[in-house]
Amino acid sequence: MEKHPLFQAADVLDMAVRIEDQGRAFYGKCLEKIADPQVREVLEHLMEQEGRHLELFKAMRAELNASPLPESYPGELESYVDLFVQGKVFHEDEASRRAAALQGPRDAVDFGLEHERGSIRFYSEIKGFVGESWRERIDEVVAEEKDHIRRLSALRERLPA
Repeated sequence: MEKHPLFQAADVLDMAVRIEDQGRAFYGKCLEKIADPQVREVLEHLMEQEGRHLELFKAMRAELNASPLPESYPGELESYVDLFVQGKVFHEDEASRRAAALQGPRDAVDFGLEHERGSIRFYSEIKGFVGESWRERIDEVVAEEKDHIRRLSALRERLPA
């Protein structure tokens, strides 16, 4: 099947930057509201990791020569991305809104889990649209995002309902 280079790799990396920026912003807002030292320790670590991922995707974006990404049909990647937008993975104010509505540490952990899972789904899907050298870097980010889920899940188990 013919591939149509309609979507730019830069667009995908811009979306990855937005995902990580929103995660970092959310964890930062949570730190403003949560006093529990165990929760704060995990959130600080996650915020730092999201910042590292943000810088990685920015660096990947900077080295890019605006190469188009192959699609199986016109609009394939854009349709996929639209699903994430509808799922609010990229919604600009979602992190602030969710952090403002926190009822406690468990809410922060639950939204963090949701965000990390969405990130993994997105990065796993975009691997099919990027070159081999980028796949390795994306695999590293996915492994770290999975570690975030493990940390958040363990933290959730320790928190009162």
